[in-house]
Amino acid sequence: GWIWGPSLAGFTREKAVGDRKQDVPPSPLQEFLPRIKRLINEEYGVFYGLSVDEDLERLVVRIRVRDIGRAALERRQMAVQREVLGVLEGHLSFAGVRVESNRPDGTGQVGSEVAITAVDDIRRFGQGNPEEWRARTRVSTDGGKTWSP
Repeated sequence: GWIWGPSLAGFTREKAVGDRKQDVPPSPLQEFLPRIKRLINEEYGVFYGLSVDEDLERLVVRIRVRDIGRAALERRQMAVQREVLGVLEGHLSFAGVRVESNRPDGTGQVGSEVAITAVDDIRRFGQGNPEEWRARTRVSTDGGKTWSP
């Protein structure tokens, strides 16, 4: 359109609402999401999502795996917890990491298998023997209806 120049006298441009977003730094989740997604897709399965359950102070990671068997699924759950803790620790506050996946035979919905471990236990046992990790991890094979330790 066209506006006569003198009618703009005294006009000062206000900051647009969309420009205010630039003043707010991205959340650590947004900032590190591409790195975590790439890591999971390259090493552990197919990335399905990353979120924070603020009420439970828990990071939630969702992945899909192919037919790998129970032992390999547990090693991946342990490794994913360790990796996301390594990326996000110090940038985001959470007390535990929950990994949700489909079944170890490659079937089912993501969320059918769940492993929840406290951050302190991931630090201590997340790189060692899977049995030690398993002893300190709550595991559900039915989407959270029932849990082992």
